[in-house]
Amino acid sequence: MNKLFLLIIFSLTSCFYNINSNLKSPNIRVLKNNSIINLPLEKYVAHVLAGEVAHNWPLDALKAQAVAIRTYALKRMSENKKKNFDVKATIHDQVFKKNTHAIFIEVAKLTNALVLKHENSLVESSFHSTCGGHTASAQSVWGRNYSYLNSHTCGYCEKSPTYNWNTSIALSELSKKLGFSVKSVQIGQKNTDERVKNFVIKGQKTISLTGQDFRMKISPMAIKSTYITSLSIKNDQLHIGGHGFGHAVGMCQYGALGMAKAGKNFKEILSHYYPQTSLVKVY
Repeated sequence: MNKLFLLIIFSLTSCFYNINSNLKSPNIRVLKNNSIINLPLEKYVAHVLAGEVAHNWPLDALKAQAVAIRTYALKRMSENKKKNFDVKATIHDQVFKKNTHAIFIEVAKLTNALVLKHENSLVESSFHSTCGGHTASAQSVWGRNYSYLNSHTCGYCEKSPTYNWNTSIALSELSKKLGFSVKSVQIGQKNTDERVKNFVIKGQKTISLTGQDFRMKISPMAIKSTYITSLSIKNDQLHIGGHGFGHAVGMCQYGALGMAKAGKNFKEILSHYYPQTSLVKVY
């Protein structure tokens, strides 16, 4: 389909996308820069695709991502009816970009109204950049159990630029972030999925933080995951290395990319990362 034609259709669309003669896409309320944007859900899916993945990824990787985005959004919409917004336009929910791309508009239409369900309920369709070899369970990361969000082998994200990573952080910066003078950081325990369960931080006082809390407090961009493979302190610097980028629960985006390049279709990708779930058309 001509890209210019797609862009014209996108710009002319106002309150709803027509799904058929009777049903229409619901609207979603997005909190962006302290303002509420009210727009059709299918249009939202296209804008989040622009924020989460690259336009030149294989079609089936994009379709799998679109289904995960839509499922997540509808679940938040059902939970946040009493709030003045449904989702934030940031990593706290899903990254929303003002400008999108013709292929993302097309992918939203190709997957229109498709969501994942488990036992007739919308699933918690979490996703992340790179799992580093195997995903993490929701129980180990967030303390919430979902049978379809357990740790399992990925095997497709080795080409990710963050499959392996290393970073260094000054102890003075750690002290500033944590509010007391830090002398040492140690791994307390690890979960069965090899992610750090807790860090023990010693100095002016001794505290224990969960792996995810430590990562978010210090810097989720520097400490890219809790799949830690090395940790040491030298010259007043914390040197830390690991695998993957993100919380590792649910769909690995670079894994989905790898699966699509290996010839897997979007249904196979979704069933790999969200086992025990069904693909359902909801409007």
